[in-house]
Amino acid sequence: MAPALSSSVFCFLPLFLTFYCSLVLSASERRAVAHDDNMKEHVQSNKFLANEASDDSLGFPTLNAEALANTRCPKQVELRWQTEVSSSIYATPLITDLNTDGKLEIVVPSFVHYLEVLEGSDGEKLPGWPASHQSTVHSSALMYDIDKDGIREVALATFNGEVLFFRPSGFLMGEKLVVPRRRVRKDWYVGLSPDHADRSKNDVHDDSLIDLNTIAPLNNTYSIHGTNASLAGNNTLQQSGPAPAVSTGSHASSQNVTKRRLLEEPEKEATVENDDSNVLEDDADSSFDVFRNAEEIAEDHGDQGLLDHDTYDYDDYVDESMWSDDSWSEAQHLKEADFIDIDAHILCTPVIADIDKDGVDELIVAASYFFDREYYDLPEHAKELPDGLDISKYVGGSIVVFNLDTKQVKWTVELDLSTDSVSYRAYIYSSPTVVDVDEDGFSEIVVGTSFGFLYVLQHNGTLKEPFPLLMGEIQGQVVAGDINDDGKIEIVGADVRGNVAAFTGDGKELWTVHLKSIVAQGPTIGDVDGDGHTDVVVPTASGKIFVLRGSDGVFVAPFPFRTHGRVMAPALLVDLNKRKAERKGLTIAVTSFDGYFYLIEGSSGCAEAIDIGETSYSMVLADNVDGGDDLDLIVTTMNGMAVATTREECSGKQD
Repeated sequence: MAPALSSSVFCFLPLFLTFYCSLVLSASERRAVAHDDNMKEHVQSNKFLANEASDDSLGFPTLNAEALANTRCPKQVELRWQTEVSSSIYATPLITDLNTDGKLEIVVPSFVHYLEVLEGSDGEKLPGWPASHQSTVHSSALMYDIDKDGIREVALATFNGEVLFFRPSGFLMGEKLVVPRRRVRKDWYVGLSPDHADRSKNDVHDDSLIDLNTIAPLNNTYSIHGTNASLAGNNTLQQSGPAPAVSTGSHASSQNVTKRRLLEEPEKEATVENDDSNVLEDDADSSFDVFRNAEEIAEDHGDQGLLDHDTYDYDDYVDESMWSDDSWSEAQHLKEADFIDIDAHILCTPVIADIDKDGVDELIVAASYFFDREYYDLPEHAKELPDGLDISKYVGGSIVVFNLDTKQVKWTVELDLSTDSVSYRAYIYSSPTVVDVDEDGFSEIVVGTSFGFLYVLQHNGTLKEPFPLLMGEIQGQVVAGDINDDGKIEIVGADVRGNVAAFTGDGKELWTVHLKSIVAQGPTIGDVDGDGHTDVVVPTASGKIFVLRGSDGVFVAPFPFRTHGRVMAPALLVDLNKRKAERKGLTIAVTSFDGYFYLIEGSSGCAEAIDIGETSYSMVLADNVDGGDDLDLIVTTMNGMAVATTREECSGKQD
């Protein structure tokens, strides 16, 4: 994170700073939401926010266990093993050869306290494990050789904003990556009004701009190659969403709570802002006109001009109107006490990739910033905060990129800022997607936020125009792939209002579909029905699983398939046709809150329902974990159960 601005900077060049502060403040304002009135006008004009998740209140079909057990599809899945772990599992496990011995293990991130490893062959716990992560976990494990000794370690991001590394033996290494706190003005939210969020012209020298002392959301923004990252692009957007139900480890609680409490309070509002950087430049130039015209001013006063430094009176050459604004005063002499550092948390899985093609891998973290109420409600922890601080006023989101060679932060881009009392809050629940959107050889970072923004950042952190785009609150991962078979990458996002939208890499909308149900997880892309064209699979909280044609979003028959409970996990597409050449397409493997997990044939819609008796937030995994010929399916649940089943009929591979 960039350091706080010191008072010496403000005193160094007063005239320039008048312009500079206006520039930064206007950018910060447009990314900040303090109350819902800031959002109303844009909610009314945005088609995504006009939609509601109306099907979620209709209820579910009556569960007939006997009928499910006797579906027209013959049941060919058998239980191989099941193992209980220490706590609930919200993140998808990782299947990997941990010890490089040719055998597969399953790395399970238990929600509270422990990282566990199970042997793929029988589900037994691997010696040396579990290892304590001393927090809570919303992310899957990753594999990376952090100490460059030729052996990959297990990397795990925790709720406390740390990335820990474990050796294959279960030993916790001393090395770790820590996401820095986010620094903002303590009073950034003061004075924000409906006018603040609905400004069609630039704020610099705008007579309608309220006093800088009352708004002054001069939150710190990292500078990339001398360019303020928050000012990249002409369009900036804002929105916020419901707070997650999370607890900590050192900030931890053993209480099993859901990853998000999103079902009770669907989002309502959002805002779009337009900026014209040319206006900023013109206003900056006009600020220096007094010096450019100094000789003319001097002649009017009968002096020799600025050439005689001993005789001129500085006041004779200054336009008095420049100093008439009360904003030039204490607001620019900020002190350390005027800022607050917000705790960093990680609510999703980071990504490892060499995004800038320099031969060094980066770790891309989507960080959320807030003060965990459960932690600070304890008197001994409340002492860590300044007296009288209202912790509900500070919620933020950023993308933080680490250099995995130096283990230092390479750059940070601060995205959104809100309070915790608005309908839309600045959390980031879903993992970034790293992909070369524009085919320039460098990777972009695609991420959705609970503000409803779909961001695309270039490899150096600058915003790719015309992003961000505005949808409803995005909780699932934004995915990317060639969905219309044109050889180019498209971007697909879904929100909790039931909207699914596809965009080209340059931000043009391809199609939108309203599914009328909360979509809490990202879509999955593949040729579901075997017709040679790519489809998009979207599970919903109404229990329906939709398949949309990638080219235009049209429903693919015979879908949607409806389960008897909410579907809160991503769908897995897996090829189960190796021994059945006449079959086409992929099989959808997904769990439902009705206590079953389903295998649905993409070509026919025929389903097998396997009773696991528990609910799940994590994706089903498929691999030959026992080294045999049959494909094994791994299911993990909220009750802390890991289940391995085998499909005896055939083997295959996951998509």
